[in-house]
Amino acid sequence: MTRGTTPTHKLNVNVDLTEARVYVTYKQRGSVIVERNNEEETNTLTIDSESVVLTLTQEETLKFYTNEKVDIQIRAVFEDGTAIASSIVSVYTDKILKDGEIVYNDNP
Repeated sequence: MTRGTTPTHKLNVNVDLTEARVYVTYKQRGSVIVERNNEEETNTLTIDSESVVLTLTQEETLKFYTNEKVDIQIRAVFEDGTAIASSIVSVYTDKILKDGEIVYNDNP
């Protein structure tokens, strides 16, 4: 993953999470940096029977430290209270030369 980009992450699952409340957490240096769930007003997770897909914003990826591991995990809870967690996936954050958010059109 590269800082200042908008990566789309497809996290494959072996459990149908379409009827669950799902959380995806990105943690670095022991702190939660980004957390998304499918109950947010802005539908930021796409969930089907095989995967959870989300796209991070430039603002979010700029919060990560360069050349350090980012841990990613899915947790979910079903209506009957059954809660599950995925294995933790780790990725490293690549640096960028031009820091900060960039925009296509400078007009407000």
